[in-house]
Amino acid sequence: ANLVVNGDFENDLNSWTAVQRVVTETSQRYIDLAGATGDTGTGRFASFGSANDPTLGSLSQTIATVAGESYVLTFGYGGFSYVTTSSRDQSLRVTIGATTRDITTQELNRDLAKVLQPFSFQFSASGSSTLIAFSDVSKETLAIDGLLDNVRVEAVPLPGALPLVGAGLFVWLALGRRRAANR
Repeated sequence: ANLVVNGDFENDLNSWTAVQRVVTETSQRYIDLAGATGDTGTGRFASFGSANDPTLGSLSQTIATVAGESYVLTFGYGGFSYVTTSSRDQSLRVTIGATTRDITTQELNRDLAKVLQPFSFQFSASGSSTLIAFSDVSKETLAIDGLLDNVRVEAVPLPGALPLVGAGLFVWLALGRRRAANR
């Protein structure tokens, strides 16, 4: 199950802490205002730098975790360019607890169907809660936006856990049948 609340941004920025200017947008709004083509296919998404805002915003959410357990963070991220020829890039800092990773996407698109690229990071929780944060660290903000969507954190199943669960279920059912037969 996804531990992130509203990771698809369909409920605006509810459950997220936004610093500076991060907004939710739709493909249609980008088509109408920026001449975009295509569709992300995701409904709403978070936009860093929308409407040429020069501020570098961030989003964060604290999720419940179990110390020592492994999790995987997945999301879609990419750069939308208002101009057809752009040699600039879009950068996002991803923070998972005490670990920070920077992503730089050099392929900027006007076609929204091509913007969101999948990213995935595995991590071990150090406590009962973990901060997940996304920060725009782009050097340029004029005529380019960073788009984020489909943020998910799921527990990584322990190797061999499913066979153990299956074996336990088999034993439980066998004992139940044996007790029923003895009655």
